[in-house]
Amino acid sequence: MATARLIKTGLDVLYFSGCAALSRQALRGRGTIFCLHHVLPAQNNRDLFSPNSQLEITPQFLAEIIELVRRRGYETLSLSDAISSLEKPAARSKPFAVFTLDDGYKDNQVHGQPVFQKYNCPYTVFVVPGIVEGTTELWWRVLEQIISENSLVAVSISGQDFSLQTDTISQKKSAWSVIYPILRDAPEFEQRRIIREMAERYQIDLRAFCNNLAMNWTEIRTLARDPLCTIGAHTLNHYLVAKLSPEDAKCEMQQSAAIISLKLGMPVKFFAYPYGDESAAGPRDFAIAKELGFVASLTTRKGVVTTAHVQHQQALPRVMVSGRFNSIRYIDCLISGAPTFLLNGFKTLNVT
Repeated sequence: MATARLIKTGLDVLYFSGCAALSRQALRGRGTIFCLHHVLPAQNNRDLFSPNSQLEITPQFLAEIIELVRRRGYETLSLSDAISSLEKPAARSKPFAVFTLDDGYKDNQVHGQPVFQKYNCPYTVFVVPGIVEGTTELWWRVLEQIISENSLVAVSISGQDFSLQTDTISQKKSAWSVIYPILRDAPEFEQRRIIREMAERYQIDLRAFCNNLAMNWTEIRTLARDPLCTIGAHTLNHYLVAKLSPEDAKCEMQQSAAIISLKLGMPVKFFAYPYGDESAAGPRDFAIAKELGFVASLTTRKGVVTTAHVQHQQALPRVMVSGRFNSIRYIDCLISGAPTFLLNGFKTLNVT
């Protein structure tokens, strides 16, 4: 929370000082790719324990972002058209805005698609076949539910035993702050083993859990028929690929695209790295994505897309749209390119 407040303060300084507006023309680059997860109506209990609510935005806020970028002179393009614009900048003079959603949740179709259709705005949904089929653990959501529903949570991670009281909201937040980062950093196969054991102990049906949150193949096929929609791959099991061996990383990327292509009867041209930050995907993984023939692959490295990214299309940055920063002025500041230019040490590329 302290980090979020610090970031908000920095964004406010850039916005209200006019620095973001003044630097917009020089630093906004060729365009912005937005990263979203859930699109859900506002819920009244978000002052309680809901650590994953940071991955949610409302349909109203999504509409405000679309209106903002168009007001700023951006073209809302499909990912394919944006890549063409990047490769042939003379073809389009306006910057582009691309909307992408990770994981393939039901709310993308129920609450997100109507907004995109209302504004005739293209969008891309990155799908995880294991989540679709209920064979992959949505471990961060399962952990939240376990902590939320129990007064004591016990777990053993990498030889460390934890037994944490979770009676009160404060205790639940404290338990999350202890367990989540350790699980996030654990080796992928160990992480999933631990969450499966916790789910069994606390009587959570992992397959049903996925099925309640994620679209099934029938729903994804319906979504894919929307001419505004592009379906991309997001690995087979939502693994952090940088932690995997080269062989396992390649398999995760390749198999996800192959299964989606088979299920939908269309090629899969685009890929997004799960988690996507510097710890989640690096040059080795960018090279694998290129070898597999993806037209472009998306990270969550912070930044706008610049002309120089034409040489790094397997490492494109995105602007995260987070429930923590649900003010349109923060989005306006971020698309100016100024915050990430400062964050990246006065560089427009962050690909190493």
